Amino acid sequence: MLKKHSGLTLWCWLILGLLYLLSARYQLFTLHCPFRTLTGLLCPGCGITTMFVRLSYGDFAGAYAANPVVMLLSPFILLLMLHQHNPKTWSFVPATVLTWFCVITLLLWGIVRNL
Repeated sequence: MLKKHSGLTLWCWLILGLLYLLSARYQLFTLHCPFRTLTGLLCPGCGITTMFVRLSYGDFAGAYAANPVVMLLSPFILLLMLHQHNPKTWSFVPATVLTWFCVITLLLWGIVRNL
């Protein structure tokens, strides 16, 4: 039962993500970064929506320009998500090491991009 619920949850998130991507791509609705709104500084994730919109057009250079670190970390984040969803199949993924690598990299990126 838990497996079926987990799959349903995953599909719901994927559908919501696709709807948000379409909304952003056609400029219907986008969310603004609350950290940037409050502080004026860029958070490590600022530019992710633009990155995904650029990727949806096949513009890899534009996606990289929007948020280069998240673009480069995307394969690792995808591996972590796959490991979280099905740890037995993705048992070869060093989840703890990858998680800390991503967290430290994003924290450093959040500092460096505002210097």
